[in-house]
Amino acid sequence: MANTLWALAVLGARPPQPWLAAWLRAAAAALPAADPQHLSNMLWAMARFRIQPGAAWIAAALQAAARKAPAFTPQVGGGGGAGAAV
Repeated sequence: MANTLWALAVLGARPPQPWLAAWLRAAAAALPAADPQHLSNMLWAMARFRIQPGAAWIAAALQAAARKAPAFTPQVGGGGGAGAAV
């Protein structure tokens, strides 16, 4: 799920609003189980598209990230994320 929005962001292909709304609902349910890479990919793609999911979604994402903070590691080059050239 995270990789789908990430890939669309890398391609610059913003999905239609109904698709984004459905994705946000599904992603919110998946946040507690998401690994650090998927959390990063989701947040990067949302930032790329300037998606504003609302305070509850952001709070849930921050809570999920805080629980997994020890597992986050730096990624160098080529990942297509915030630090990569796209």
